[in-house]
Amino acid sequence: MHTLQSCSRFSRFSLLLSLLILTLVLGALLSPSPASAQDLVVGSNSSGQTTNFTSGTNNYSYGYIGYNTGDSNNLLTVSNTATLLVITNTLSVGYSGSSNSLTISNGAMAADNIGYLGVNSTSSNNSALVTGAGSLWSNIGAITNG
Repeated sequence: MHTLQSCSRFSRFSLLLSLLILTLVLGALLSPSPASAQDLVVGSNSSGQTTNFTSGTNNYSYGYIGYNTGDSNNLLTVSNTATLLVITNTLSVGYSGSSNSLTISNGAMAADNIGYLGVNSTSSNNSALVTGAGSLWSNIGAITNG
């Protein structure tokens, strides 16, 4: 019986934590963007670029990893608890480029309206990895694969 009570307490705590996270993410997405919101571009006319977010709330209008046809092997990482990446519109992993990656880890969160893994016909082999307890990629719309 003690085990059942512990499980029940854990379930309630887990549910409350999930609701809190969802409230924060939706609040960030639905609130007006700052006037200075810019696009996040990792790899535009370049390959092998890495951008890391390891703390704070980071707001952008659009996010692109591997923007142009020749852009490949670019990486965006969002890591650590209390790190939030907010893209108010779309986050594209491989807009036109190939072999680009998004990694969300160690309790970090990324939130967008719509997520894409490959957008144009020239994009291929793009990937997203969400790993570690509490890590989350949240989309108001959908994640579209290619």
